[in-house]
Amino acid sequence: MRRLPPLQTLRAFEAAARQGSFTAAARELNITQSAVSQQIQLLEDALGKPLFDRLTRRLALTHAGELFAPTVRQALDMIAEVTDHVRGDARVSDLAVAVIPSLSTRWLVSRLPRFRARHPDIDLALFPAIEPAEIHDCGADLGILYGSGRWRGFRSEELAKETVFPVASPDLASPGSLQVDDIFAFTLLRDADVKHEYWPAWLAAAGARKRLVAKGPRFDNLSDMITAAVEGQGIALVRGLLVADDLRAGRLVRLFETEVQARYAYYLVWSKTPRNRIAGLAFRDWIITEMTNP
Repeated sequence: MRRLPPLQTLRAFEAAARQGSFTAAARELNITQSAVSQQIQLLEDALGKPLFDRLTRRLALTHAGELFAPTVRQALDMIAEVTDHVRGDARVSDLAVAVIPSLSTRWLVSRLPRFRARHPDIDLALFPAIEPAEIHDCGADLGILYGSGRWRGFRSEELAKETVFPVASPDLASPGSLQVDDIFAFTLLRDADVKHEYWPAWLAAAGARKRLVAKGPRFDNLSDMITAAVEGQGIALVRGLLVADDLRAGRLVRLFETEVQARYAYYLVWSKTPRNRIAGLAFRDWIITEMTNP
């Protein structure tokens, strides 16, 4: 059970904290100065701590007040925004999201109609980004990046971990037709970034006699590597989310059940509150649902 103070006490506190004056807060709220003072006293009694130092000519927030004020302001703003949405008064909102290109191309774009159907009042704009700084560069509200989740100056929330396994065109090979060491007879497609080169780990997990892949084309863009696999150019070791649609459509087949855990994960990334918090939360909830059921 939530133990929340009355809404009117929070409104009075937020206005007084922002205005630095009970009198100015009273004018804004269209109530008397004594009513503002009374509401704040009720709130302080409920919290058991003073929120203001009453100085001679001004108000100053106490330490507790400084902690409380930004959260109360954000909560009231969100209540106002969602109230507009429920009433139908809200205008179409824009949300800009910067997405790692491979995920955008191979997975996200095909699912956007479901987002539009669920949130027709949100106009979504997509931009490419690999590093957090690029989220700022393109003016995006949020980012979806692949990495450790630790980026200086940015907050993040893990969306999905990844596993890695080999796939190929069904014209090149079929599931169950190969022993693990047979794959060395094929061209093996590789990630150009050594941090994401999982062939040695996968071969060890699968029990192959050889652990190193000495040759084979390298791809900086994983979407290009998956396209090459679809075209039958070789066997690719890929992250599962990126080939979910290709496997479902039969453009690719998974050759072995063995898989290894990827070193990194997908994260929702941001450095400041989105311009439209309701739109940002709607996208966050939607993307988590989609990644849970890829």
